[in-house]
Amino acid sequence: LRALSSLFNSNITITDTSSAKSALEEILLEFKYPNNIVLSHPVAGSHLSGQENSLKGLFKNKEVILSYSQSVLSKHIEKVRNLWKSMNARISNLESNVHDYVFAHSSHLPHVVSYALLMTLKNLDQTDISKFSGGGLGEFLRLASSSSEMWADIFTLNKENIISAIDALEENLDILKFKINKDNQEIEALLLDLKNFKEENY
Repeated sequence: LRALSSLFNSNITITDTSSAKSALEEILLEFKYPNNIVLSHPVAGSHLSGQENSLKGLFKNKEVILSYSQSVLSKHIEKVRNLWKSMNARISNLESNVHDYVFAHSSHLPHVVSYALLMTLKNLDQTDISKFSGGGLGEFLRLASSSSEMWADIFTLNKENIISAIDALEENLDILKFKINKDNQEIEALLLDLKNFKEENY
């Protein structure tokens, strides 16, 4: 980003497609937040990367999150909004710190869990578990096929929020472990409550 500094505060509109924003905003603040940069995060795609895996209509009816400073000129905001509108995307605004907190839980944590499950399976003595797995395991592990380079960057750029999300997950795993070990009725009640919450919210 610093390599683009010669273009800051110019007539050129600059945007991005990254999944972590606060680290970028810290760099931009070094330059008093240039007035021509609108950060973008299209919430679309799959675990596959590279232009060979591009899809026509990928952004249609998908959410795109914009983050920008009050110092950014409206003409640059409109250019970026129109770019995503031309691909039929839906547009929302979030401040960078809120964006990173939300996506640490909604996107980054699921990838962490997928990698952790794969690590668990890798360390088992039984090496042919894949022969006995249903579709659920493959779907759960699909995220671990994502670009290792990209996800290493995301984990690094948003590490504080991700670590906080992992801490919360560990607490809930302990609750599940306790209830599984204790009483069938208690775990069933918890699972039913979570099932209802999922169906109402996701």
